Amino acid sequence: MQMGQFGNLLAGGIDPTIISEVVKKPNFLTYHKNLLQGSKDSHSEESPFEFQLGDSVEKKLNSLGVPFFLYQLTYTTTLPHYHIKTNTISRRFRDFVWLRDRLQRFFPGVIVPAIPEKSAINTVVEITGIDNTETLAYRRRALLKFLERVTVHPTLRHSKDLQTFLEMETDAFEMMRSQGDKEETISNVGGFLMGLLKRKAPEAPQFIIDLRSLIEKVI
Repeated sequence: MQMGQFGNLLAGGIDPTIISEVVKKPNFLTYHKNLLQGSKDSHSEESPFEFQLGDSVEKKLNSLGVPFFLYQLTYTTTLPHYHIKTNTISRRFRDFVWLRDRLQRFFPGVIVPAIPEKSAINTVVEITGIDNTETLAYRRRALLKFLERVTVHPTLRHSKDLQTFLEMETDAFEMMRSQGDKEETISNVGGFLMGLLKRKAPEAPQFIIDLRSLIEKVI
């Protein structure tokens, strides 16, 4: 991250201790440099996709009134199983997180490309609504690199979740992903409760057992 970005964040009123903690993170600069530059693995091929991620982002508010940013993504593909060969959609950062999580889940033997970490600085920018053009531009470039590297991979490019991510209309995709988050939360809670029910109650200490036996004999 360049010094200009720090200046913009400080001018916006962000606590400088937050910035210092982020920068102290091991390999912080190396991580972000490698993320933007990317690297093709030995099995990579030419991508059957072309992407454009718009320079401008749309700021919206969620149900709690917290702002978030929407990126306008346009793609063109030559893959025959795609129903929509050219499409323009809007996606937020956590939609890209959803896609990467799904790829990791269903392709456990494949190294899925990275996406930019949602650092403390990025979070503060979104919550406060501070207009930090450099931060948003960095994230946009990194998300674009993520898509390019996924679609170059001969296996990941055929993911059904990738196709859903690219073809589904914006509002429908948001509803689908939100519903999936709710079902996963319910499933996790249900599994936790079932684990508690199956857990055996701890046995009483021996002196309690002896005491109960004595009381029963007296009564």
